[in-house]
Amino acid sequence: MHVTPDPLKPAAPEINVGALRTSDIRPGTVVRAQTIELARGPACKLAADYSETRT
Repeated sequence: MHVTPDPLKPAAPEINVGALRTSDIRPGTVVRAQTIELARGPACKLAADYSETRT
């Protein structure tokens, strides 16, 4: 997340409904998380499973 000096300002510009409809948003399950040691701030690499099968 982008940190702004003013907490009342949005971190990113708003998008319109058309842009939202063309976005690829899929539910998934995080299956692995790794800490990135050399990152400038706290960061991790996530691996996700987007398969259609539900357990």
